[in-house]
Amino acid sequence: MLLATELLTLARYTLLGYMDAAGHQYDAFAEGCRAFDSLLPGFGSAVLIVSPGCEMPRDEDITALCDSANEFASTFQACGGTVWIVRPDGHMGGAAVNARPLR
Repeated sequence: MLLATELLTLARYTLLGYMDAAGHQYDAFAEGCRAFDSLLPGFGSAVLIVSPGCEMPRDEDITALCDSANEFASTFQACGGTVWIVRPDGHMGGAAVNARPLR
């Protein structure tokens, strides 16, 4: 089983999202991932942290992890729909909440 830190270093950049409600939040994250991949094809990965009790999405292009103890949400003050970009050195870029992807 991979650790979260290993997931973040498998690619050059990682789009990291937090979801606390299924539906719109997941759809927006998936759309952002497609836009991210079109800008930097093959240079990134996507990890979605899902709050407990929220349905885990099934997508072969997005790694989903359950924040079972709410540690991620507490540590990063994450609200549903928040997205970060993580550089290869582990630096987390600014958070965007309910942002629209670039086209």
